[in-house]
Amino acid sequence: MKNSYTEITVSSLGVNDENAIITDLIKKDGDYVQKGEELLSVETTKSCFEIESSSDGYVFNLFKINDEINVGQTICLIIYEKSDFEKVTNEYLKEIKKTNKTNEFKITKKARIKAEKNKISLNEFKENFNGIIREKDIDILLQKNNLEKNYLSEKKIRDIAKVSVVKNIMIYGAVTSGASLVDIEIINSNPNYRVSCFVDDDTSKHGKLFGLPVLSWKEFYNKKNILDIQDFFVSIGNGVARSKKVSICKKNGMSPINLIHPSAEISESVTLGENLLVKRGAIIGPNSFIGDGVFIDNGAVVSHDCKIGVYTHVAPGSSLGGNIDIGDFSIIGVGASIASDLTLGNGTIITTGTAVVNNFEKLNVVQGNPGHRIGKSNINLPK
Repeated sequence: MKNSYTEITVSSLGVNDENAIITDLIKKDGDYVQKGEELLSVETTKSCFEIESSSDGYVFNLFKINDEINVGQTICLIIYEKSDFEKVTNEYLKEIKKTNKTNEFKITKKARIKAEKNKISLNEFKENFNGIIREKDIDILLQKNNLEKNYLSEKKIRDIAKVSVVKNIMIYGAVTSGASLVDIEIINSNPNYRVSCFVDDDTSKHGKLFGLPVLSWKEFYNKKNILDIQDFFVSIGNGVARSKKVSICKKNGMSPINLIHPSAEISESVTLGENLLVKRGAIIGPNSFIGDGVFIDNGAVVSHDCKIGVYTHVAPGSSLGGNIDIGDFSIIGVGASIASDLTLGNGTIITTGTAVVNNFEKLNVVQGNPGHRIGKSNINLPK
């Protein structure tokens, strides 16, 4: 029956998002669609976009609105013939049920050895981990534990802040993965900065993260003078949300800082905006312009005379040729490449490994080699 249908999946954007939420089912079960028609809308922490059908046929949705799905997971089927609809759907659901029964908690051999060596209980993963535990997951947990041991208590931070000669930094966005560790590492590499606390609007994150207090905005605002914090960095992955938080902090008299890893190579002629994140090994060539709130990830290469629009995310290992104009609030996925002298409109999403050789207007999702439109980006561009 495999030849009777096409599986529709959520493409990886390559910017650390492993999950997405289904926000709308545009087509219902049994609806007929043609190639290129929109099927459903999904939202990740960084973007919103619509997924189009890759073939003609009849829709069978595997999830409901508000369901959480994994990037790369099959979310619906396009069944070529209506006469096959019932048979295909019944057999597919049976196979899913069979697969779910055999799924067990898994860990790689290297990860298990490292966990045992460092006396890490795997129970720390079983409750909140979905997938295979790898060595890097153990490394992240070790870093987290070391930070919690070495960082000062909130009271001691307050006491030291009164006489400190360094600038105390607030990070807006308490990300529990290694992403926050990167921010802390870069800040602490600068002798003039020290992370003092996180702020997050999600009450479930309030308390402690890596040994540092996680506060609501209201709590932070009431304490910021005691903590002597006038500088901030907004670490939120969603570009639109990031821009709003930067605006709030600036309106309350605070100043954004740039986080640039010491190993990053940036030409002296580059113009840099504010609240920038440039990670390990990134390269930015001469005469380029990097707008406010841009994130440039590990090993990304931005060649000469490029313009990166505000609050865009350039993911790890991506490569931009010369004289490229990328619009505001765009996402360039892991390992993507963009040929020289091209323009991408605002809110463009380039998926993992895509090779872009043509211009694209705003709010397109682009995939493949050569890159072609596969859907509409629903990034809510500010007016």
